[in-house]
Amino acid sequence: MDGERTVKKLQEGQSGGGGKKGRTSLRWMDDVKLDLRNTGVKRWRTRAVGRIKWASVVRKAKAKLKWL
Repeated sequence: MDGERTVKKLQEGQSGGGGKKGRTSLRWMDDVKLDLRNTGVKRWRTRAVGRIKWASVVRKAKAKLKWL
């Protein structure tokens, strides 16, 4: 009976969960935010609403990130 209790199982490492260990993976939006921060773009959400302003942001980002 002692080995069947939930607390005892957790102490022994028998949680039964098969989840991944370590840091959670980044989402697509996290990568976009990181790229925009690295290129020095501020208030990108308001600029993304206007097509002309957003095109200007993209051109500047391409100039800084030459691999695009």
